[in-house]
Amino acid sequence: MERAVSHLTHAIKLSPKILETDLWKQCALDNSYVKKNVIDFLIKGADRDSEDPIYLAKYGKIFLCIGDTVSAKEYLDKSIKILPNLVYPWYYLAEIEYCRGHEHQGDFYMRRFSLLGGRSTEIEHIYQKKEYEYKFLSDRYEVKFRKWYDSRSCPFSVFLPVDGNIF
Repeated sequence: MERAVSHLTHAIKLSPKILETDLWKQCALDNSYVKKNVIDFLIKGADRDSEDPIYLAKYGKIFLCIGDTVSAKEYLDKSIKILPNLVYPWYYLAEIEYCRGHEHQGDFYMRRFSLLGGRSTEIEHIYQKKEYEYKFLSDRYEVKFRKWYDSRSCPFSVFLPVDGNIF
């Protein structure tokens, strides 16, 4: 069991999204020993002084998944200060701010995520509104846009209600 906990902890450090899988949820429900020890090892293994932005971003995600938003924000903030073009730390920071009720700050982080991600993103679950960001450029024109302007994203977004009525 100890080796299994060690290997699972290592796997989560490499890919924190494991904490969002059904496998982890089932494992955590079935075996509280595994859940407690994996989380303890993850927390004890955290290096707050690291200067590696990828490491910091991964640990930010880990802390977010285990519900420690204070530590998550600390790690994520530090990762984007070192390497601001990382995409997903902006998304996770937006999640944290929306959960705290800071919609303006969450919007700021979400815009950064959308800009760096270079693609339209469904954000209904975060905004808790019935809006989707629609891709403004057709697929055929997007290739030309990228070539002409050397950019992956249009400098603006178009939002429409779900029912399609503009007015």
